[in-house]
Amino acid sequence: MQELCSITQTWHDLVFLDGLKAATNLVDTRTDLDNDISLLSNMLPRYPLVAPKLAIMEKCIAELDVVVTKLQKQFCKMVAVVDNLEAVLIEVHNIKGWKWAHEQPLWVTWSLEKFVTSASQLVIPYHRSLDMHIELANSLRSHSVSFEDSRRAVLKWAEQPSLLDLGWDASLGDICHIEIERWGMPR
Repeated sequence: MQELCSITQTWHDLVFLDGLKAATNLVDTRTDLDNDISLLSNMLPRYPLVAPKLAIMEKCIAELDVVVTKLQKQFCKMVAVVDNLEAVLIEVHNIKGWKWAHEQPLWVTWSLEKFVTSASQLVIPYHRSLDMHIELANSLRSHSVSFEDSRRAVLKWAEQPSLLDLGWDASLGDICHIEIERWGMPR
């Protein structure tokens, strides 16, 4: 469970620190370029205007690609942890029996089966979130995307609607603090 918690914290950091920064920098740079061009009207600029801004935009797109790749890796780690938990449940079921695996509280009230089932339910919203972030990164890739569409994409990136009610914090964060003995203490 601590490994799942760590994966979701890394996910959160990738989305909000790296991804949101790259997405907002991309939109801000496009907006700056549009504003600079509109101020010129029919005059030629006295300094390079487009190329430096395009370089920044391409860098931001590359950063979004890196974030998406890292999110994919975190998702794969999450699936591997859930698979391991399910394997442990099967092993405990075979060794200690169905009743112990499904009814015996591990610490306070939750059984091993309840923890494993809850952990496995995290995969769906995180997969939806991953798909959404891939889609949003792809939509921001085009330099012709409107400001309003870009703004909506950035807001949706930060909102992560799939995780609001079903992500780690909403579904297991508080439960682990209550149910698991010495949760949050250094290992």
